Amino acid sequence: MHLTSKNHCIIADNVDKSVLQKIRDFTTWGEITPQTLAALEKAKGKEKIFRLNNPKGGWNGIKNHFPKGDLGYRGDKINDLIIKMLH
Repeated sequence: MHLTSKNHCIIADNVDKSVLQKIRDFTTWGEITPQTLAALEKAKGKEKIFRLNNPKGGWNGIKNHFPKGDLGYRGDKINDLIIKMLH
C-alpha cells in the first residue's frame, strides 16, 4: 500500500478486505468524504501519498483498536482524524 512512514495517508478505491485485515494492527482506515478530500488536496497538494502531522491533541493509543485506540476501521470518523492531522 506504499505506507512507508507513520502519518502517511493514501486515498484508495476498492481495497480488498483481506488486505485491510492483515494491516489492521498497524494502520487505521475508513470512508473519506468529498469535503475532507478537498481539504487534504488543498493543504498537501495532489500527491499519491499525503504526509500528515500528528493529530492535534495527540493519539489516543496505538496499541488498541478504535474506539478505545487509534488502529483499525473507523468508518466516517476517519474524517475527524484527518482534519485534526491537517492542523
